[in-house]
Amino acid sequence: MLLYAGAAFAILILSVVLRTSILSVIFSVLILSGVFFNSVFSRYGQLIFSLSAALYIIISYNERFYGEMILNASFFVMYIFSFIRWKRAEFQIKSLSLFQLIIMGVFAAAFTPAYYIFLTNINTSQAFINSVSTTAACLAVYCTVTRKWQQFIFWINISLIQIILWLSTFSARGLDNLPLVIVNAFFFSIHIYNIINWRKKYLIQESGKTLSKK
Repeated sequence: MLLYAGAAFAILILSVVLRTSILSVIFSVLILSGVFFNSVFSRYGQLIFSLSAALYIIISYNERFYGEMILNASFFVMYIFSFIRWKRAEFQIKSLSLFQLIIMGVFAAAFTPAYYIFLTNINTSQAFINSVSTTAACLAVYCTVTRKWQQFIFWINISLIQIILWLSTFSARGLDNLPLVIVNAFFFSIHIYNIINWRKKYLIQESGKTLSKK
């Protein structure tokens, strides 16, 4: 908890000093809160993610990242659904099956180039990065909604992509979007911790099931 609070405080201080965008600051604090709740297996992380997705739509529109905007419109609905779904049953961490991995690979191979072509036709800024980010985010959100521990593999990659994406806006808008770079750098490290934490809990959970059957 102190680590998240420290990251939020650092973002707020830098934002005041460098006079960065207030929307980027609010989004960064929201997403930090969402990641914290998600890391401790709380459904409220999904609700906070839905709020951050709504705000991210506005930020993306301002930068002409239309791919990110369209993506987060769908994420908003998915996070609300996930918030409701997590309540209906006892929390159980799951793992991706081989069949699911194959389907996800086929989806990525087909969707990424098709979405890139679509984004270039609507004059999206950074269309290639947007298309890769969109594919990774779709897979990550699917894993999050279905409580797969592998979600953090995708979130780690997304953090790196997002750092590159928002660094590309610096020349046009100065340091307005610096909070987004900082928060994604933080996420890169925290997602590594989360993948270890979630997998550990998954293995303990599966071990308990095995013992109960004996």
